Amino acid sequence: MEIQYPLSLGIGPGSDDAVGSRQEFARRFAEGIGKLVGNMKGDCRKKTKGLITRMQEATGLVEVGSKLSLWSLSVVIVES
Repeated sequence: MEIQYPLSLGIGPGSDDAVGSRQEFARRFAEGIGKLVGNMKGDCRKKTKGLITRMQEATGLVEVGSKLSLWSLSVVIVES
């Protein structure tokens, strides 16, 4: 004879497995979101650096090449 557990109470054989899998899902989900947020920062930096390079070429600042001109150009991009 097999014992029937009420399903609505969440008890019975394997209920620990269900809780464990939910905890594992929550952990992996949080890690994935963290990676997405981290990647967005890097992607924005890459895009900004590429935009700065193209703007320098367009305005002729490549010949100057000073860090100050690069910094001031990046400040203008971030503020706009």
